[in-house]
Amino acid sequence: MNPISHIVWDPSGSKLLIVDCEGMFEVWHMEAHLVNKWSVLYKRFVKGEEVLALAWIHNGLQIPFNPDKRECILFGEKFPRAKFSPTMAHFGSKSLDGWVAVTATGLICVGLIFDREKQLITAEENLAPFHLRLSEADISFASSGEILVATSDGLMSSTIQCFTVRISLQQGQCAVQCEASASLYMKSQMDYNGTNNDDGSQALHITNLSFMNHESSDTLLVACGGQGYSCIEVWQLVDQALSLHRMFQKQQTGQEVAYKTPRWVHTTTITHNSILTGIAKPIIPLARSSADPLGFVSYFAAAYKDGSIKVMNRYSYQVIFACNLDSLVGVHHIPNLDMEKVSRVPYLSTVVQTWTGSGLVGISGSRAFVFQVVNTRDGPIQLMPGALVHLLEYIVNTGNDWWDVLLIISPGMIDRICRRLSEDFQKQPISMQELMRVRLIRLKIGLYSCVPGGHQKAADCHAKLSLYAISSVLKGMLRPKVVAATDKSPSEKLSNICTTHLDTDLDSVLANLDTDEFIMEVIKKEKCTETTLQSLQPFTQWVTDFALHLLSAIPLYRTYSGFRGASLLKDELILTTLRELVIIIRIWGLINPACLPHFSSTSHVDVLAIIYKLLTRVWLYCQDGGSLEYDEGLMDECCELPNKLSVPNMKQSYGEENCSYAIFGQDFPQMFSLGVEPDFLSETKRERCMYMPDGIVETTQKHDAIRHIHLGSRSLNGVRECCRCGALSLANMTAKTTTMKSWEQRFVKTCMCGGLWKLCNT
Repeated sequence: MNPISHIVWDPSGSKLLIVDCEGMFEVWHMEAHLVNKWSVLYKRFVKGEEVLALAWIHNGLQIPFNPDKRECILFGEKFPRAKFSPTMAHFGSKSLDGWVAVTATGLICVGLIFDREKQLITAEENLAPFHLRLSEADISFASSGEILVATSDGLMSSTIQCFTVRISLQQGQCAVQCEASASLYMKSQMDYNGTNNDDGSQALHITNLSFMNHESSDTLLVACGGQGYSCIEVWQLVDQALSLHRMFQKQQTGQEVAYKTPRWVHTTTITHNSILTGIAKPIIPLARSSADPLGFVSYFAAAYKDGSIKVMNRYSYQVIFACNLDSLVGVHHIPNLDMEKVSRVPYLSTVVQTWTGSGLVGISGSRAFVFQVVNTRDGPIQLMPGALVHLLEYIVNTGNDWWDVLLIISPGMIDRICRRLSEDFQKQPISMQELMRVRLIRLKIGLYSCVPGGHQKAADCHAKLSLYAISSVLKGMLRPKVVAATDKSPSEKLSNICTTHLDTDLDSVLANLDTDEFIMEVIKKEKCTETTLQSLQPFTQWVTDFALHLLSAIPLYRTYSGFRGASLLKDELILTTLRELVIIIRIWGLINPACLPHFSSTSHVDVLAIIYKLLTRVWLYCQDGGSLEYDEGLMDECCELPNKLSVPNMKQSYGEENCSYAIFGQDFPQMFSLGVEPDFLSETKRERCMYMPDGIVETTQKHDAIRHIHLGSRSLNGVRECCRCGALSLANMTAKTTTMKSWEQRFVKTCMCGGLWKLCNT
């Protein structure tokens, strides 16, 4: 096995490109979207080439973050999509997946991946007409679809050459075109006159060459250094206007016409009395070129061999914060730590920013560190609450993960932030709300889970996810008898009936409905009543069990108001959705009783009628703004539910205990060892005891969180587990009908909470 020189994730996080020191390119991918099951997808060997720079080609998707638009109301105005062309577009302007690499001999290696054909097309081309001898290189992408490559041979006396690369497909083959672009000499070469001292202590050479990020092809960071000294030069690419003599102009206008040519302009130099070991560049795309002191501040950080870390403003290049690694780590402040076994942390050999820049991740020897850079009160960079909400809304719109933003949120701010997010969400158009609702609920699960007492609200949000997903499937299967532009859909008619009809009797509501409107289209055409409806039985069972959990917990209001489901009992939309689904279940049950939910009761009672009656009474209280705990009759009926029925385990509705966010509610610094569970995690599990009414069944039965079926209490093979919330689900698809196949396909990549799957043995 050869040593690995580069590891790069693709934008989706599902593929991993690995290159070794001998020039072997390997593309690994997740099998069945499981994070702990990988296999090689493609291989390409470029013999004897040392790769200096490696990147996945740009897919053309970019939503810039503009802090200046945080006062806008609509998400479409806050976060417009930028005009960014993909590096390689195929039929229909669809972007292709692939990579581009630069080797030490000046060779450009390109690989294009055709997933459908399982085909890999590669090409190599020299940057210059002759072979180069390079030691540093970096890659960036322009909005026009071009690739900008910066190279250096490491000598201060040599020029830093830049090239423009274009990729195209010609007759099924990949073509690479390389052109020389504007180049530059380091300013430090003139300061030191390109010579070295007699003792060689200040022998300078170029140690780092990188663009500000892969989407900022107009800003270049060039670092040079020697023993006991280093400097970072910032260069900006501008268009310089040159006057062209009229004798060289095509049109004889008699006036000189300006001709623009690209040119690198030196902006600033940052020096330090130690060797540079790494630069952490910003990742989040920004839509402006100025800094906002009251909002989001973009930065880049530099780590040095003496342990120093400097944080600098991305636009003004002023040092915002400087510190030493020993003062940040503070190992002597961590209790129960054997100092003899902990060696002094010298410096960070590698440092990168998190996606939003809220934190820094560094490597020193065998230890990894995560540092909080942005804060709301104190810290190198302060972020105001309004800007923090704007940043979270941006994450919801882009679909990225929000874990690094949780580093900077204090527990006391979470309720206010969630309230502000809900208010802004309600101002969006209905179509935008339908698109963003699931993402916002997932974000709230993470926010509430950071609060020591917020796990109940997080569980309520988890139940919301399941309810909205099931409701969209069941309602989406309804079709009208006659399609007309002026008629309302069956779902809209059902909503109107539930809103206007205040009777608590389920049968009287059915009398006001045309039940033929609520028969699925597949039943009418294919007449596969038994197969289609019976496959939906786990969904109908979950809906009624969830309603029982809510209703049976109402008596807890008098003694404890923070139980699971407390916030849902005051949510009019949740109660309306449950009432509508109970009506649909009753109608479908008349067609095929196999789709009806099953209950264990002490006497023969109409459970659906009881559920609808109690839900309607709670819904009326919610509309009037009354308090449930003062209705003695409602309290008595809800108290009798566990005596009449066997209420199943509440984990089926609210999910398992989620402790994946518990770290964000702890005091920093924290220290962890691989394979050792921290003390606060076990304490968190003990504190999160479940408040349940009498009569609810506790069981060790495993539950499939996607299919809503039981998996048994013993260990099973072929079960996947969510890396975030711990939910379990069968790894292989088991659906027989089209509806269930589409449902399982919906969650094949991620769990309902947005976490990735891993294969496990339960």
